[in-house]
Amino acid sequence: MKTEDKKIQEIVEREMENLLRYIGKKVIVHGIHDGKKFEEVRTLVDVHSYIYIATLDETVRRRIQFIGPNSGVMKIVDKETGDILYENATLNYNYPKGISSEEKLAHINNLREQKYGTDKYNATNFHIL
Repeated sequence: MKTEDKKIQEIVEREMENLLRYIGKKVIVHGIHDGKKFEEVRTLVDVHSYIYIATLDETVRRRIQFIGPNSGVMKIVDKETGDILYENATLNYNYPKGISSEEKLAHINNLREQKYGTDKYNATNFHIL
């Protein structure tokens, strides 16, 4: 394993551990869904490391993938302090027109490898994204 990849993995592990400490607290989630950016204040209710977070507003529980086929989390911020808990500045869903499912899957896997420093969390098909 390259030293750079190891450093990336250590950073992401700290982010995931930090998020677990925020379960039950209000966070601001910045993300992309179907090409549109969003920002929501929600209560963090679950963190499935490297795959998704679950959040809740007053009535709706929502699962948001960190890096999924059409959506992802760009940043999670502590609502009270403004501290950044998770950030993925490289998240990009500017797919060319007519992209195939295989090309989209390769793009998602590339995004995951950039963020996590490993191919361990790559998907083999969209059913497990």
